[in-house]
Amino acid sequence: MDRACTVDPLTFALQVGHSVNITEGDETELKAAVYQQPVSVAFQVVDDFMDYTSGVYSSPNCQNGAADVNHAVLAVGYGTDSASGMDYWIVKNSWSTDWGNQGFFWIQRGVNMCGIAQCNSYPSSITQISQLSFWQ
Repeated sequence: MDRACTVDPLTFALQVGHSVNITEGDETELKAAVYQQPVSVAFQVVDDFMDYTSGVYSSPNCQNGAADVNHAVLAVGYGTDSASGMDYWIVKNSWSTDWGNQGFFWIQRGVNMCGIAQCNSYPSSITQISQLSFWQ
């Protein structure tokens, strides 16, 4: 489902000077980066994703190419599910805390699930941090 962006650019708190692009498809490099800081990632949302509430998300319905991704999110960690033995990424979604597991989800790691390893980056330098009106 496509939606218009609702972010007010006047509320941005920082400007990125440089960023690091992670090698397309390299989940080992992505894991090393996520160990250091949150990483912007993208993946393909398909219909069965909308119903996610818990566990490790894995779908036979999504594609995993760079041209297939359609939703940007933030990878904040990783782990292994003790029940299933599946490795996963811990991802913060942008759909509010009412969705998923308080706004987060686990997506299968190590198989480029839904293209999660295709388009990833993180800032390497910040050029400006602004004090916004809500901080005053």
